[in-house]
Amino acid sequence: MKTTIKSFIQQTIQDNGKNENLFIRAEKVQQFAESLNMTNCDIYEVMQMLENNDIIKINFVGSVGKQYSDRANWLWQCDDFTRYVIDVLKPEYFNLVQPQNENWALEAYADFERNKFVIKFNGLEDVEEITLKKAKGGKDSKLITVLKKFQNFTADEKNKFCKISDKECAKPRDTVSEFFKRFCPSLQKHIIIFDKGGFAGRFRHFVSPYSFQDKDSQTLAFRDVDGYCRKYTCTFDEKGNFIGWKRS
Repeated sequence: MKTTIKSFIQQTIQDNGKNENLFIRAEKVQQFAESLNMTNCDIYEVMQMLENNDIIKINFVGSVGKQYSDRANWLWQCDDFTRYVIDVLKPEYFNLVQPQNENWALEAYADFERNKFVIKFNGLEDVEEITLKKAKGGKDSKLITVLKKFQNFTADEKNKFCKISDKECAKPRDTVSEFFKRFCPSLQKHIIIFDKGGFAGRFRHFVSPYSFQDKDSQTLAFRDVDGYCRKYTCTFDEKGNFIGWKRS
């Protein structure tokens, strides 16, 4: 039962994008684990255990039209509890990773030893890895040639964009676009920016949260070869501060 309620609270945190004032309905918990036939008292015992271990804080306990404020009587009244409002004090207990640094939301890089393009989400353990295909004979493909040059480029005041020659890749912008179309077309604009000609670009290894503040840009959808889709949403609090990604 503890594992089930833990999973339910984890899902509630992800759905709401916050750790405070989470509304937990006993009925929803019971539906979440229908086979366990949990009673209201079973749920209360787990919630009390989590609070006693400083994992959550119970702010409110109630039923329809009634609030139970006298904690001394909760043990005898728990069968009537149908609603909780809680704060999560230890999100790591629910396998949720807090943002390491509020200055970046997304990390992207090419791992050429494994031939993988790696995407990491600040605030999630999830990692997306896309295979970088080699050319015939095991040589670097046009895409790998472009990514290597972009990734190794160090910008300065005079050269803010890395230039790709037509001998290295005839159409570098098109080559990169076709790659991102394989798994997440909307991701490219956040990571690789080309100039007007399409032969010079800039690679962002760390993407700022501000890049995702537009509602049309907040959700990234990753597709695999089987058509399965995974969605990640960049979340912010009421003041517009970045609080991490959630998977939907």
